[in-house]
Amino acid sequence: MCRIQNHRKCALYSGAVRCKEGRSVLFRNITNVLNFINARGISGCIKTIFYRAVDIFYEWYFRVSTMGRVSVEKLGLDNSESVEYASVSYRHIIEMLNRIPVDKNKSTLLDYGCGKGRVLVIASADRFKRIIGVEISRLISTARENIHGMRHRETEDVVLEQCDAAEYDIPLDVNIIFFFNPFRGSTLKSVVEKIRSSYEKSPRDIFIIFFNNDHFEKAIINNHWLSKIYQSDFHHNISCGLYRTFPYGKN
Repeated sequence: MCRIQNHRKCALYSGAVRCKEGRSVLFRNITNVLNFINARGISGCIKTIFYRAVDIFYEWYFRVSTMGRVSVEKLGLDNSESVEYASVSYRHIIEMLNRIPVDKNKSTLLDYGCGKGRVLVIASADRFKRIIGVEISRLISTARENIHGMRHRETEDVVLEQCDAAEYDIPLDVNIIFFFNPFRGSTLKSVVEKIRSSYEKSPRDIFIIFFNNDHFEKAIINNHWLSKIYQSDFHHNISCGLYRTFPYGKN
């Protein structure tokens, strides 16, 4: 009888603990939601939900997995100039690619810090001449899986290079370069020099899409061969600049 009573007491106590923990979780969630609304406002919250819904749709449409964040530590990188993995909304990427006045059938796109390959997937659904992804971390394996398994693929020539961006020599047919703020500092400066070197070896129109471009603006401050032709603030923490090289010999 005592055992039964003790068992009941334990069950009641465990239930009370679980109920208290449940209330704590609910309270934290409500607090997080209120803080989110307070920080971004109702319209900002609606935009965030809308963009997330669009991303989920495209993930299903292409049958890929590119969402989530991965810290620099989990990427296995010890370079202080590297930035964690995150992805720009499909909607924003598509809008910026559509702003570039080029014939995609004759264009080669290079994505620096391609991560899980979202930009490569979007571009592959169009008909580019060639698409290149450069990524130093293990995420390049995920990018390969996404490209090989995606639906609605139109571009067959997709190349993935696992290497240090600062050491990658840009092919002379590249005319579109994409960044989502993958690195900064000396690495970014080295990449800017690589772009300039490729441009001078083969004078051509090169368009650069750079999301969250504050560091890029500093890196190109004395590079008069490159001009910003468009700037947009999509969201409270997402901005983007579109840049274009001057006609060679006229900078």
